[in-house]
Amino acid sequence: MARIDTLIDSIKLTLDYGIDMQARRIFFHGDMERLDDPGESYVEKVTKALLILDRTDGPIELWINSPGGLMSEMFGVYDIITTRKNHIITIGFGEIASAAGLILACGDERRATENALFMAHESSSVLEGPKSLVDDQIAVWERINKKWADLMARHTKHDAKWWTAKWKNKRETWFNSEEMLEHGLVDSIIPRHTS
Repeated sequence: MARIDTLIDSIKLTLDYGIDMQARRIFFHGDMERLDDPGESYVEKVTKALLILDRTDGPIELWINSPGGLMSEMFGVYDIITTRKNHIITIGFGEIASAAGLILACGDERRATENALFMAHESSSVLEGPKSLVDDQIAVWERINKKWADLMARHTKHDAKWWTAKWKNKRETWFNSEEMLEHGLVDSIIPRHTS
């Protein structure tokens, strides 16, 4: 009976938090956005799951399929990943876009499935208020874009200028899994299972 209860608890954690305790695997599907309703966002669930799994020893897998979202949420997840004691394996599948790209790149070990797609672009912002406030918001927006490029440089084969030029010269830059490997976003491509 205790084994069934443990299995039920494990299934609840997977469904509620996207965390498979036994496999030490977290599933990050969705936007990095704050919610207006009282529910938890994907970011809250992912950060809680990382902190829960980090209490015990062993590698942690973070499976990412996300269109991105808020830069502030991205920096929060980045800080949690890069301050954990355990080895974090980030795995990109589906679409790893915008803010999600840095999350993939910052793992201790980074992988992608063969059909994964990465996208980077300049961050966006909504500016409101009097000119002095808008000027301050622009200054913060520029700092955030610079910080993103600096962190991408830390985790890939290219410097910050290269990353900045990529999104300034094009609205969006897309890479398939082979290009992710070429540019140092991932360390390997997960081979397709063959029987």
